[in-house]
Amino acid sequence: MRDGAPAILENKDAFFKVMSKFVENECQDVGVDSISFLFSQLTQIVNLLKHMGLENLIGVYNAILTHAHFSFAKHHGWKICSITGVPSRETLYVNDHIFVSARYEKWVKCVWLLEHMSMIERSRRHERYSVKRIDASDVDVYRLAFKCVFDSFIDVYETIRSDRYSRVFRLVKKKNAIEATCKQPVCK
Repeated sequence: MRDGAPAILENKDAFFKVMSKFVENECQDVGVDSISFLFSQLTQIVNLLKHMGLENLIGVYNAILTHAHFSFAKHHGWKICSITGVPSRETLYVNDHIFVSARYEKWVKCVWLLEHMSMIERSRRHERYSVKRIDASDVDVYRLAFKCVFDSFIDVYETIRSDRYSRVFRLVKKKNAIEATCKQPVCK
C-alpha cells in the first residue's frame, strides 16, 4: 500500500483537467482518472482502517463529515484527543463527544472540504450563473486536500503494519502471557 496517494494528485495539470471535467459535468464523472474514483479509493481505505480496528479514527472521520461548517470551534483547556487518546491543551470541537487536538486541524479541514466539495462547487456554479469552470487555485486546494487525507491514512496503515509496531504488540502479548502464567497456582 506504500504506493502513496494516487499519482494524479502529483500532477497539477492532469488533476486540473480531471477537476474541470468534474465541474463541467455538474460534479459527476466516471473513469479511472476521475474525482469519483478518488472518492471510491478513499472509501476503500477508510473501510480497511475500520476493519483493522481503528474505530476511534473512523468515528472522528465520520463526525467531521457530518459537521455543518468548515470552521471548528477551538476549546482551550485540557481535553482528550479523540484520535490519539492523548490529553491536549487546545482541541477542535467536532461534536459534543469528539474533540481533536489542534495539531490535526489541517487534516480535519481537508476531510471536511473533500466531503463538501460537490456541494461547494454546485453552489459556486449557481452563484456564477451557471459558469462551468473552476480556477486553478481552487483546484490546487482540492488536490492538496486529497493528498493530505490520502497520505495521512496511508501513514496510519503503514505504522500499524510496520515491524516496529508489530514488535511492540508481540511484546505486550508476551508480557500478558507471562503475567497470566505467573498468576496460576504452582502444581505440587
